[in-house]
Amino acid sequence: MLPPTRKRGATLAPDLPVAPEALFRLELLLGRRVLDLRAISEVVVSDAGLMAHLVQLLHHMDPTASAFPSVEECILELGMEGMRECLRNARLRRAN
Repeated sequence: MLPPTRKRGATLAPDLPVAPEALFRLELLLGRRVLDLRAISEVVVSDAGLMAHLVQLLHHMDPTASAFPSVEECILELGMEGMRECLRNARLRRAN
């Protein structure tokens, strides 16, 4: 079980960095024609910053949700475009 999100309007770990290696691995995995959910999940779980971005995006999609069942289900809920947005957001934060 993933931890519950914070109250509506609160930011989750705004300065939590994402490792460049995790960004690179995620980019490679998301660029493939056939996606490997397990591999993507492993990258997300291995990096606290990516995990925070994932939870934030899900919270923006459904602010009433109090907890998310698993990383895999979170990724499926976000879909490909949501995961690409997660990657873009992580890069932007890293650049700032």
